[in-house]
Amino acid sequence: MSFKLNGAPYNKDDMNIAVYRRDLKDGSAGKSNHTGIIVDKDVDANMEKAVVAHETVHQHQQRDGELDYDKNNFYWKGKTYSRENLNEHNEDLPWEKEAYKASNGILNGKNKDMRNKFELKGYRGNNKAFKALSDRKLIGIQDGASAEMCGPGGGDECDAFSKKTKKPKFKDKSKQKRSRGTLEVENHTTMMKDPAMEVSVGQMDSQGRDTGWRSSDGKSVSDFKKEVKRTNIFSGDIGERASEYISRPEYQRTEKETIKTRKNNRGKAKVKVKRAYDYEDGKRTTQTTPYDMTVTKKRAIGGSKTKKYTTEASRAQDNKALFKAGKIGGKNKRSVVDVKLVSEDKMRKLSKKANKKLGKGNPKTSKVKNFTQKGIRDKAIA
Repeated sequence: MSFKLNGAPYNKDDMNIAVYRRDLKDGSAGKSNHTGIIVDKDVDANMEKAVVAHETVHQHQQRDGELDYDKNNFYWKGKTYSRENLNEHNEDLPWEKEAYKASNGILNGKNKDMRNKFELKGYRGNNKAFKALSDRKLIGIQDGASAEMCGPGGGDECDAFSKKTKKPKFKDKSKQKRSRGTLEVENHTTMMKDPAMEVSVGQMDSQGRDTGWRSSDGKSVSDFKKEVKRTNIFSGDIGERASEYISRPEYQRTEKETIKTRKNNRGKAKVKVKRAYDYEDGKRTTQTTPYDMTVTKKRAIGGSKTKKYTTEASRAQDNKALFKAGKIGGKNKRSVVDVKLVSEDKMRKLSKKANKKLGKGNPKTSKVKNFTQKGIRDKAIA
């Protein structure tokens, strides 16, 4: 005796549907997949009839080409229903109406709501047949009776018969940390340039009289050359030669200061961290460790507490001693803060600790504000 499967696990003329009994620990009375019907081992005879009647409807729907499914979608009479946001146990779904009608008719009103009994829990109820026994190594792995969803036909090449059975873990987004408060960020960049090299040109007329000086200060190089040429009594290239000494340096980044303030939901500042960094030779990259840092923390009792640190000895200062000696002013000694000298390694650790204080409560970062300040370096005294 021989047989042939033409892309579907059903006999078109005499449909023999496999029925498995197993312990459905998710509260379901029964399930259906491409390999047959699964009935919970503890249901009574009347409920078993209802389960088989309900799932047989789905089996027939698949046999007739009306219903099919895969991991992502249901396919009903040529229409596609995405499983992403679909309540698959809704009795109003077109393929469920007929199935619930069959099962509820057998129960004769004893259990009008069959949804919970047929609810697919776990990974949509599509575990392999006898998975509970195979997990406990009481029987071998039942690849041939896999309940994994396949495409139309359910051939051996589909995932149901492969070794890729690991399912992604469910992440409950409701348990993720909620944001409290806001984090305000300000970036202040200092741009400096060296003083420009200016020149002046003076002339004498044929009578030896001084005709005045023409200076390049505040003028472009081309404008200065034109002025000298226009006012030159004697034709010559003095303007060209003088312009060679004019220098117009470009602005370079020298320092970056960041101010980060964590505020609560009422807009009150809780932690404020001010850090100063050096740019490396005017490049865009800055040092990762600040050379100056100020941390201010708002306390419930006693007002704010401020600490200042620096890695440069010239910036360290015993302000409390200076205040006591009357060399610096202030309302009271409590408001005077020393600038403590620390190593770069210590400053790096303090900076990381400050970041933790700023991130407490997982605040949302508001719009970053950027400011640029330009200046000219003082002229070197030779």
